[in-house]
Amino acid sequence: MDYYQSNMPDGSSQNSSQDHTLVEVINEVNSDPIIRQRLMRRLVEKTGRHVISYVSSNAPLPQAFINDWDAEIIENILKSYGSKFEKIDLILHSGGGFAESAERIVNSMYSYCKDFRVIIPTQAKSAATIVAMGSSKILMSDTSEIGSIDPQLPNGIAAQSVIKAYEELMQTIEEKQQDGKPYEAELVLINKIDPVLLRECRKYMDLAQDIASKLLNKKMRSKRNPINVDEIGMNFLDDSRTFSHGRLIGWEAAKDLGLKIKYIDKNDEIWKLVWEIYIRSKIAIERSMLAKIIEDQNNSLNPGQLPVR
Repeated sequence: MDYYQSNMPDGSSQNSSQDHTLVEVINEVNSDPIIRQRLMRRLVEKTGRHVISYVSSNAPLPQAFINDWDAEIIENILKSYGSKFEKIDLILHSGGGFAESAERIVNSMYSYCKDFRVIIPTQAKSAATIVAMGSSKILMSDTSEIGSIDPQLPNGIAAQSVIKAYEELMQTIEEKQQDGKPYEAELVLINKIDPVLLRECRKYMDLAQDIASKLLNKKMRSKRNPINVDEIGMNFLDDSRTFSHGRLIGWEAAKDLGLKIKYIDKNDEIWKLVWEIYIRSKIAIERSMLAKIIEDQNNSLNPGQLPVR
């Protein structure tokens, strides 16, 4: 049986339990926002919550990062209704961006509602994880993942890696000094680390930790069990636990870390709608070389295009 074929050679339909969402979207001439918005209306009917979808390209380029312009777009989408909502869901797919911008997105959401959830179809990494931390609950399934919140530099290197490289070299120099061993090689390497860059890396690490602490204690963690900065540093900033900035944290691990997680089975009707909105958005982004799509059931915006490869 060929999964990538809608019908059997004799014209009969395949097993209806198979999910053909990706195939159907690829076979469309274009992924029209009208179709995605129709799906969002169905999702609103099922959940009773207003829905905004934020899906970005996986390209490691600034245009695809979470930034302040995104917060303004979300603000204007919500403002266009002229009234507040009781509950809002944000479908979020992003590789990350700026921690300050993540904080602004969360603040904007809460200025229009009291109950704000984040739904993660596949991944919400780095600054996107910070957005999720600011929600009242995170909806995840088997394909969902969050990640470390340690900031990344424009060249893709994690700020924490620069800091640790410096600290490890300094420790080696001190040990060799005590043992009376030569350490010229380490001096050469440590002199290659830009002190201004090192200072900026430390500043960004402190900023991410401070923002995450404030957002987690807004709704995610109860007042009786607030999170402290040391806990954030150990669980979400220390790469010695995950070994990689991009290492996934699935729904079970996220729950163990103290986040309010609601698991949704991938065959649940709500999750099927979320997944189709996500897939259609991703195909539209790839076909049109868009940086991201931010939309709800009545508004669709594409803030920026990626350079032609």
